[in-house]
Amino acid sequence: MQEVAIKIRFKTACLGAHRYKGGEAARFERSGDHVIFMPTWWREILEYGAKASNPSMAVELARSVTFSPTVDGQVKSFQRHYTNNGRRGWCTHEAFVSGQVIGVRAMLPDNMTLEDLERILQTAGPYKGISPYGKDALGFGRFDVLEVQPVCAQVYHPPREIEENGSSDTA
Repeated sequence: MQEVAIKIRFKTACLGAHRYKGGEAARFERSGDHVIFMPTWWREILEYGAKASNPSMAVELARSVTFSPTVDGQVKSFQRHYTNNGRRGWCTHEAFVSGQVIGVRAMLPDNMTLEDLERILQTAGPYKGISPYGKDALGFGRFDVLEVQPVCAQVYHPPREIEENGSSDTA
């Protein structure tokens, strides 16, 4: 397995959908200070991209990629204008706006390359967005892939033991 860092740039705004009491903006779900995108949302995109980019690639392989739910990116405010039964209105959302870059992490199975994942995401992103609000019918959350890079693991080095005279056991 290999951990990867992915950077995407939104082509259309990605909008929060969770409403709280008091008429606040529609917000993203969070874990601490981080916005959360459910791993199942990514799975849907991967399945679509795998079918479209390489029909011989098993969709099961795409399903075996595991995404971290936390997203790295600065949330902004976005006003969505709409017409409902002839009446115009607007709604404020937390958003990642068009042109904004975010980062996510994922674990790839052993039999998938970085290039495979990048191709799948790049194929799906312009057509199948990732957005808690309006990703399918309204076209929010569509994206381009900027990079897929391996994450270098931190190697644990246990502290060296110090002898009573103050020198270490390794030279």
